[in-house]
Amino acid sequence: KLCTGCSAVLERQNLNVEFGPFRYTNEAGASSASVFRASSSKALGGWGVAKTFCFIKRHKDGSLYDGPNCDKSPLTKRKHASAITRMVATQTLAEECGIEDVSVRHWREHIRSSNPENGDKINSDVLFMDTAAGVSVEKLTSQVPEQVHTGGIPQSPSLIWRKLAHDVLNAVDSAKLVRAALFDVLTGQCDRHGQNIFIDTTADITLIDSDQAFGQGWRKCVVDSILIPGAEKYTIAYFGNAHVHGVSPPAKGVNPQVLLDYRCHAPDGKIGKVYPHKFTRCIKWLSEAKTTAVRERYGFDSDSDAEFLVKRASNLLNNGFERTVLEAQKALRQENTTNRKATTYEWPEPCCVLDELREG
Repeated sequence: KLCTGCSAVLERQNLNVEFGPFRYTNEAGASSASVFRASSSKALGGWGVAKTFCFIKRHKDGSLYDGPNCDKSPLTKRKHASAITRMVATQTLAEECGIEDVSVRHWREHIRSSNPENGDKINSDVLFMDTAAGVSVEKLTSQVPEQVHTGGIPQSPSLIWRKLAHDVLNAVDSAKLVRAALFDVLTGQCDRHGQNIFIDTTADITLIDSDQAFGQGWRKCVVDSILIPGAEKYTIAYFGNAHVHGVSPPAKGVNPQVLLDYRCHAPDGKIGKVYPHKFTRCIKWLSEAKTTAVRERYGFDSDSDAEFLVKRASNLLNNGFERTVLEAQKALRQENTTNRKATTYEWPEPCCVLDELREG
């Protein structure tokens, strides 16, 4: 129970979150890294979240994972170091472009500590981030929560939680949602599903887990985000997974996550070239910069991320938001498609208002 000689104390994450009169259980996540609640002088309130890529991973029964760890595989160690570098670069980029408020803050920190589950030791760099407030959008829209407060709450929790989810999503700050869409498109996010967007009872949203970026994750993408029409994750929310990845007809019930479509929040339903001043200045510098200058400025450890960023910034500056996304999605569809590329789709009409129908 006492970690002696440790620079940071690691604890198991508490995934239970009270949300108004309800309690939700956030997802543990599917990361190959071990994720802990961790102490840090840099974190808000002294405690944040540490993503420890180089811990030896164990199953619950104590047996080791089959995958190579950093001590035994230099390639794995470089891969994980690159993931940390990418997230620190993304943090710097977001700050310079004036869109840092939409995401949790990330930083690199070297720690000496011990795994609270089994006592395994770690002495390496980890990815630190502040804790996102609230519950994941996925849980808010799909989990029947436990009711923890009954005072003044009608005794029909199955209907009340659905209304809560609907009302909270309708109350999201539109200007911040648009900045989140700019963040995802500029940084080429490939994994922005509902588990990676948190929302609190004030309807404030926070993006997390943005390390599959710059068009590369477990597969290539343009931008795969539920905020962006034509993206696979958006299309699944709109039509249902069984339709997108199977032979079923489109779902009759619409996932409330479609209310986060950026077109429902941008003035007149589009962004065009109307960006915040700081964002415009930022993408102008990027579009005119050399790859080597961008790599040096943000600390990328490869040319590919810098090249993606220069091209994406140039397209946003010269072609506007919608044309940039549409043309990139069309180009990906025309490529020789394999299962290592995300699928893109035509844009449906935005669905910005939902009516809840109850029969029987």
